[in-house]
Amino acid sequence: MRFGHHNFASKLLKRIKPFAASTEMTFLWISVLSAIADAESYLIDEKFAETIKNEAEKHSDSIDCFENLNLENRLLSLIELYAIGLTHLKASISEHKSMRFQYEFVRLRLSYFQAHRHLRQCCSMLQSSSTKTFGAGGGGSQSNQSNFLASMKKCSEEFRSISKNYCDLYESSFDVDLVSLRTIQLLQNGCTIMAEMIEKLFEQDQTNHKMK
Repeated sequence: MRFGHHNFASKLLKRIKPFAASTEMTFLWISVLSAIADAESYLIDEKFAETIKNEAEKHSDSIDCFENLNLENRLLSLIELYAIGLTHLKASISEHKSMRFQYEFVRLRLSYFQAHRHLRQCCSMLQSSSTKTFGAGGGGSQSNQSNFLASMKKCSEEFRSISKNYCDLYESSFDVDLVSLRTIQLLQNGCTIMAEMIEKLFEQDQTNHKMK
């Protein structure tokens, strides 16, 4: 999993899991790893994409609808799996094994995907009502514009918050290996970039809205 081989890890952990049932803590830990590997594999799993594509073809959806449905289903599936993994991880914590780093890392990864889903929902709202909300003639409802801009601001704040939490995790992880620390830095930078992109994209709209 550390090297990105999530599909292989997912298959391997499924085989190992039945043999770990004799020890509760081991079983919980394998369950955590299995859920996370399954979740990450959904981002690159071609079989999952093919299943969604077949469903789209049954309903005669366009390729754009398929792509949106594909990504949305992947996000929903991996968010659900990460939530399951986080629940198992919380259950495995004891006074002798705090698992603070692991818990925070999984929690932030879940928050990251939830923030992405929220951003997609906001973009879908813009796409479905762009002519009404940001019409060329400026006739869009000010209420709709305010609601949309407030939603995008919230998306930016979510990514900023996750970025800060990654920074806090990095600074408080004194006994973590260098590879994990670099991964945290990359994830933090990714969240910061997302927040800045959202702010820059809608900065002008916010300025224009205040002037009206």
